Amino acid sequence: MRWTSLSQWKKLLSLLSKKENYFILGLLSLALISLLTWGVSYRLINTLVVPAHGGSYTEGLIGSPHYINPVLSQANDVDQDISELIFSGLMKYNSSGELIPDLAEEYSIG
Repeated sequence: MRWTSLSQWKKLLSLLSKKENYFILGLLSLALISLLTWGVSYRLINTLVVPAHGGSYTEGLIGSPHYINPVLSQANDVDQDISELIFSGLMKYNSSGELIPDLAEEYSIG
């Protein structure tokens, strides 16, 4: 099996008309753009973005805390915000307003 040399490719391009050379160039450009688009979309679809491990969280509050006890935190918004960050309950509300387990894995009413 013999491969086509570079000089043979150059000769082929000189045999074609200008219009045919532009057509081949357009097809090669379209193939390259399609391949790049496919590669980028494949990477975006199959990449799972996860947060970096570690770091810190800072939250600004207006006012000063008085009672960090979750039972007494209803009197002050700052106390309530700090209590929600520090303490977990047995149940919590999701975005739909339904109760879901927080610390409790399962529960029964009885």
